[in-house]
Amino acid sequence: MDETLKQFKFLRWFSDQNRRRRYASRKRRNGDALRDRYLQLPETNRDEIREILEMFRPKDAGIPLIRVGHEDDGGYLVPDLLDDVTAMFSPGVSDNFDFDLEISEKGIAVFMADGSVSRPEGLRDNMFFVQSMVGPADGSGVMSFRRWVAECAPEQGDLLLQMDIEGSEYDIFADLEPEALGQFSIILLEMHDIPEMLLGPKREMLKRTLDCLLANHDICHLHPNNALAQVPIGGSRVPQLLELTLLRRDCMRGDGSEPRLPHPGDRPNVTGVPDEPLDTFWRPH
Repeated sequence: MDETLKQFKFLRWFSDQNRRRRYASRKRRNGDALRDRYLQLPETNRDEIREILEMFRPKDAGIPLIRVGHEDDGGYLVPDLLDDVTAMFSPGVSDNFDFDLEISEKGIAVFMADGSVSRPEGLRDNMFFVQSMVGPADGSGVMSFRRWVAECAPEQGDLLLQMDIEGSEYDIFADLEPEALGQFSIILLEMHDIPEMLLGPKREMLKRTLDCLLANHDICHLHPNNALAQVPIGGSRVPQLLELTLLRRDCMRGDGSEPRLPHPGDRPNVTGVPDEPLDTFWRPH
C-alpha cells in the first residue's frame, strides 16, 4: 500500500477514535448532570415529563418512507406522497440545501427563508429565497410564519414544511393555532434541547408545541441526531436533537401500531460517533 495512503488512513482512524472519546466524555458529564436534575424534581413534575415523552410515540404511517436529501445531515425520511405536494416551506437555510434542491426537482415550489445568510447560489427557477428570519410575529428582520405561508402558498394542493431553526421552533409552534398547519400534509422538524426543555422552566412550552403539532398530525418517524448524545431522564434515553416526520392524520394509512425503528433508510448525521437507536425513547429500560 502506498505510504501516503497508509498515513492518511491512520490519521483518519486516530481522528475517529479521538472523536468517539470526546463524545463519550461529554455524554457522561451531561448525563450525570441531567439525571441529578431530574431526581431533584417533585413527583408531579416527573409525571409531567413522562406524559410529554409519551407524546413522542410514533405511529406507522402505512405508507413507504423515502429518503430525500443528503446521505447524512440534511437528509430526511419522507412519506411517499410528494406527488400531492405543490409547495414546500423551508425556514433555516444551511450550506447544504440538497434536500431543497431535490424537492424542487420534483416540480414542487420551494420557499426558503433565513436572515442569517445571503441568497444561496445555484437556486432553481422554482426556488424562492427571502433574507429574513421566521418567527411567531412580524418584527425587525422577522416575518411571521403565518403571514409567510398565507402570502406564498398556492391555493390548491398540499404543503410540505421542513424546519430546522436551532430551537426557535418552540417560539413558533407553542402559540400557533393548529389550523395554521392544516394545509401541510407533511412536516419535517428537528427539535432542539429536549432534555433542557423537559427539566427547565420551558416544559410547558414544549408541551404546547407538541399539542399544536399533534392536533391534526401524527408522528410517523423519529431519528435522533447523533451530534449530541442521548441522556437518561426518567428511565428513558432522551435525544438532545431529534428529527421528526409528521403526517396529517387524514393521510395516515396505518393501523395505529408503532413503526419499527431504526428505519432502513436512517443514516447517522455525524460519522465517527455512535448512532444510538431510538427504540427505548419512550419506554423505561
